[in-house]
Amino acid sequence: MKTKILSLVSFLFLLATNQVFSQYVIKGKLLGHDSKPMIKADIQQLTNVFPYDDIVKVFPVNKDGSFFINYPKPGYFRLRFCGLYHKPNNFKEFGIYLDEKDTLELNVQLQLYSLKEKIETVTFWTKREKGDKYQNKKTEAGINKDSTFTIEVIADSEFVSYCVSGVVNDEMNTSINGDKSDLYGLSREGNYYSIVKTKKDSTVKLSFDLKKMLRDSTKQKLELIKAPDHTKKFMIVNDDFNMRYGKYHRAMQEDMKNKSNRYDYTVNDEYNWKKDLDELEQKIKEENDEFLRKAWQVSRYRIVLGDSWAKQKDNVSKELAAMSLSEIEPDSPLWSFHCFGIGNAIRALTKKPNTIKDANVIQLDSKEIFQPYMNYLVKAVEDHPDSTIREQLLIYTMGWARSWGFEKEFEKYWGLYQKEFSNSRSFKIYQKQFSDKNIIQTGKPVPDFNFVSVNSPNVKVSKTSMLGKKYLINFWAAWCGPCRGDLEALRNFKNRFLNSNFSIISVSLCFRKEDISDFQQTNPMPWFNAHVDMKNDVDNVLKNFEVLTIPKDILVDEKGYIIAVNDLEKIMAILSKK
Repeated sequence: MKTKILSLVSFLFLLATNQVFSQYVIKGKLLGHDSKPMIKADIQQLTNVFPYDDIVKVFPVNKDGSFFINYPKPGYFRLRFCGLYHKPNNFKEFGIYLDEKDTLELNVQLQLYSLKEKIETVTFWTKREKGDKYQNKKTEAGINKDSTFTIEVIADSEFVSYCVSGVVNDEMNTSINGDKSDLYGLSREGNYYSIVKTKKDSTVKLSFDLKKMLRDSTKQKLELIKAPDHTKKFMIVNDDFNMRYGKYHRAMQEDMKNKSNRYDYTVNDEYNWKKDLDELEQKIKEENDEFLRKAWQVSRYRIVLGDSWAKQKDNVSKELAAMSLSEIEPDSPLWSFHCFGIGNAIRALTKKPNTIKDANVIQLDSKEIFQPYMNYLVKAVEDHPDSTIREQLLIYTMGWARSWGFEKEFEKYWGLYQKEFSNSRSFKIYQKQFSDKNIIQTGKPVPDFNFVSVNSPNVKVSKTSMLGKKYLINFWAAWCGPCRGDLEALRNFKNRFLNSNFSIISVSLCFRKEDISDFQQTNPMPWFNAHVDMKNDVDNVLKNFEVLTIPKDILVDEKGYIIAVNDLEKIMAILSKK
């Protein structure tokens, strides 16, 4: 009797606890193509920072296909639904917005992988060396009479992991799990791989059985059962964004089919967003619903970014930027949809016009003018509930504080960044950028250099030969989207200051020197161009100029001293001075 009472008390306690502590809940069912639970299924939560491929957390799905996710804070949650032998959901840019303590309920049905019609050879992927994070050793195998594919490997531990490609009919060469599996792992892309238990140094036979792969044309589905009001409204904005980017991607895919020059980004760079931008701004003006108006604004900033950063579309009006910073709180979960929107808005409000001629106008910049924006960034860093965008908020806030003389704020957030993100992939970059020991910073002499033109080995420029004129050293590459985005500004500099004793030196990091001319067929760069081989940088150019990321722009004065680094607006202002 006591046992039954204790069990009942425990049950009631758990039930009460679940109700009390349930805050921002997402629950439902995740099923396979046949509307039945899958052998294994999981839900991946992705980061809210572009390119959205880091996994924040994985939520296992119950054997009956049910799932229950309880978040302690509001937010925008990018979710990828995964199931064994099934294609991860491609509800493009799918995310769930929750800012009310309520429950969202939905049912998701996945579809099987689309298989190639004829499969005679597959590739097995295993780990090349012990300790490797990914399966990067490939072994091809032909089909056996029983429709299987097999290879043998020597186990370097008690577990052997592997996956198989050449089966799925897509352009991504997707790898999926084999049929010999004791356990399953889940890749960053949402596909499963097999794990076999064994003994170290034993020979293990890995297999893939084509007969076990089903073919079915059932498409994936998502059914919303219950959702809070703001969640439903945000889905309208999310769907609209996906529709607009869907058109863009289809245009890019169609264009690439007939491309012989892989560096011809003409269609990408010149894609006409005007109609979309005009429609969005009209929606913002006419929207009476306060929440939707805010959501449309954040969506508008995402369009500004562009798909591959190939061409800046940052023509957000000051009116729109001012509206956003006054209506959308710094800690609003809406910013998780596009955290860079905060920077877009601040830049629009503080950007100097390209027609600056009066040097006195330039001197009007002061901390007092920029204090409201500093305050906004501080509140975003301190109070925003989304931990996945915290690093980016810190980085932007540190950069802003350093640029405009807010040293107290810079020291505080630089200290926090070092404490919280010392293991980040970006840490070394910013450690170098914000170090007082940097060679490449304002006020220091530019390092010695001797660049040879890619067009003629007899044409050279050096630190000595450039004395007496201002010049911009621009490190770039054809494969770098942000670099292509800067080209318009560089051409503007070239055309506007042609007769002002000013030159541009572009130093390419393209993999092949020939890629430069291929790129410039459709993207003219009518100034001095040099090339540095990243694998054989005999002159230590990249080390001397502290090139950790590109683009990197360094403005040098007539005496050979650096006067601006990585700030095209500041460069424009300096060059505009009489």
